[in-house]
Amino acid sequence: MAKYSRGTYGLISGTVNNAVGSSWRGVNYLRNVAKKNSSGPSPGQLTVQAKFILAAKQLSRIKAVLNLGFGDKKLDKTTAYNAAVRAFINNAVTGDYPDFAVDYAKMQVSKGSLNELKNVTLIAADNLLTLNWPVTQDPFLGNSDNEILVLLYNATSDDYMTNMSAKRYDGELVLELAEKPGSTIKVWLFCVSKDRKSVSNSQYIGSVTLPEII
Repeated sequence: MAKYSRGTYGLISGTVNNAVGSSWRGVNYLRNVAKKNSSGPSPGQLTVQAKFILAAKQLSRIKAVLNLGFGDKKLDKTTAYNAAVRAFINNAVTGDYPDFAVDYAKMQVSKGSLNELKNVTLIAADNLLTLNWPVTQDPFLGNSDNEILVLLYNATSDDYMTNMSAKRYDGELVLELAEKPGSTIKVWLFCVSKDRKSVSNSQYIGSVTLPEII
């Protein structure tokens, strides 16, 4: 791009050969016309596009969860949702183009500075989902009143659900589900501080299939 004097050339507007004349804030410019790419997207570009499409399909529905989960004020990063998309593409996308899939065990829904829960167990019985974890008191961290955000994904019906009724000191959460018997449910959780400014790393607890009713 080059500047030119209007007195020498007059005002150039539009395309002249392979140059385009334009003006911005009183300064006249000449720039080359962008070359058209007749060969279409490269394999690398198609791969990146496909990963972003998969990320948007999976994550856009839980954007509010991700804005909380990647919004830890103690971490320096880009916007929360963009950080979640980057983590998803880097860690949770598996397979080769065009047959990409999601590795749910590696899908992060939060990243933060709080301690994670330890030794979480998951049991499904009838339409009840029970989560248990040991209760530990730490006088220095003082985070026993952290809320527990549980994210559920019904892979059978392709639906997300959330629950935030338990706290770290409860040690247990029992969820009554309205999902159909035989549904496969994937479960994540993370801890959230009382002021919502800090979170723990998310934990993928596992996948269960709801028993069929006999």
